Amino acid sequence: MKLEFIYPEDRFDVHFTLPTAAYEKIWNEDSDRIKQAFKNYTGLTFQQKIIKVKVYDGVSMSGTSRKPMRLNTQNRTLTTKRFALIHELGHRLLSENMLSALHQNDDERSDDEHRRLSLFESDVFLELYGKDAHKEWLSILEHGDTKTFEYLSSLSFGERQEKLRHLIATNELR
Repeated sequence: MKLEFIYPEDRFDVHFTLPTAAYEKIWNEDSDRIKQAFKNYTGLTFQQKIIKVKVYDGVSMSGTSRKPMRLNTQNRTLTTKRFALIHELGHRLLSENMLSALHQNDDERSDDEHRRLSLFESDVFLELYGKDAHKEWLSILEHGDTKTFEYLSSLSFGERQEKLRHLIATNELR
């Protein structure tokens, strides 16, 4: 799997070009380790060969096979950029392996999707970027998505792995 970054037509538009280059640099430096860390914790692989990525002003989104992943220009620090990339790739990994939440209600679907992602995202991020970056990530999560933070905090590594195995086998989060 490879990420293909979409630059603005005007390469001098630094508002988009610089963050795009920063995300691309992260991918170029860490792509093999990122793919391996996801595989280590989930046993899953990415199905799509090329994922297009566009940086824009808005909430990061994982995209679909037809729509590019979108990463926010407002992620200022290296850690927040890394987190956004890992987070959206985690969503992609779930959806490409038919493990996305299926609720009709958008709020319920989002909550369930983030609980699914929390079963491995924290461990992947810790393996990739170490304790200091992980601590910063946890702080961001605690203040930005308290439901997911509380769910994650309530589970040990073994419990997360057990729930993940169940999820992969049944597509049900228990």
